[in-house]
Amino acid sequence: MKVYRQIVRGFDYVTLTCALLLVLTGLLTVFSSAYKAGLGEVEHYFSRQMMWALLGLAAMMVAIIVDYRFMARFAYYFYAGTLALLVFLLFTGKEVQGAQRWIRVMGVNLQPSEFVKVSTLFVLARYLDDVREDIRRKRFLVLAIVLAGVPSGLIVLQPDLGTGLVLVALLGGMLFAANANPRHLLALVISGFVMVPVFWHFLKDYQKARLLSFVNPNVDPLGSSYQVIQSKIAVGAGGLTGKGLLAGTQSQLNFLPEQHTDFIFSVFAEQWGFLGSCVLVALYLTLLFQSIKIARASRDFLGSMLVVGIITIMAFQVLVNLLMTVGLMPVTGIPLPFMSYGGSNLLAVMACVGLLLGVNTRSHIFL
Repeated sequence: MKVYRQIVRGFDYVTLTCALLLVLTGLLTVFSSAYKAGLGEVEHYFSRQMMWALLGLAAMMVAIIVDYRFMARFAYYFYAGTLALLVFLLFTGKEVQGAQRWIRVMGVNLQPSEFVKVSTLFVLARYLDDVREDIRRKRFLVLAIVLAGVPSGLIVLQPDLGTGLVLVALLGGMLFAANANPRHLLALVISGFVMVPVFWHFLKDYQKARLLSFVNPNVDPLGSSYQVIQSKIAVGAGGLTGKGLLAGTQSQLNFLPEQHTDFIFSVFAEQWGFLGSCVLVALYLTLLFQSIKIARASRDFLGSMLVVGIITIMAFQVLVNLLMTVGLMPVTGIPLPFMSYGGSNLLAVMACVGLLLGVNTRSHIFL
């Protein structure tokens, strides 16, 4: 009974509430973005997203109940399995709009790169926990880079530059939190900037067009710049209080491409305006601040590293997606956590919330 009382008292209801409110907001926005008369898309998109939300709740419960230290024992096996999926995907994956990012399982499209985020998170946390006294030494740092670099490279080959960058950010955030040598981290950042001209030659034509459109949005207003232009129109059209549910011109008249996935924030901003957008951002910030508290309160290094990794993944994706929709960053195809349509992403994000709650709960049991 004492342990049960500690669990109830230590459970982070604020984090859970924020996550559930974001999921519900995402479901409502997906419904709204797919609401186009005569096209019959509402039931397809909304029912599938609802199914994935329920599966995500189940995954969250599992991540809360099962001890994260027990799961970490299998981190390398999970990591190897997801790497095998990425290799398999390059040869037999389902191609959509020139990218091979999905595999079809029992009639459902899965995106392995979303699960790779979780496996890389676990393997880095496990590795950094094992070598935390030696992480300032170069050879141990190099292995951490390899652990994140291999899946990142395989994902970029799909091509999916956005998710590859998420893993780069994950590595940087976890190394910084693990107290890696600042000079080594600075050298890595400088090396990345130096290699930009080399990476440019390996980008696909549409990726180059997106970067050029970011520098000059008017270079191709009916092509590569069209999405961002329409997105900014939608965000601006929302004004202070928005046009209301199902009343957004850009979304309801289908001017905005990919409005249910990468640009779902534009749909939300048009319907609920600046004030509604502030509430949405406040939910994300509250979730992130609670996560920071959980990381600080964790009773072991492994738990802290897992939470830091989750904070990095979520913060990076939210920041890049929001800035992308208002034209302050290039279009990278990074989804907005909890909001964007996509089962694999929603499942992975809710499993991460379960890990947050699991780490927090066990920290209080140890008191």
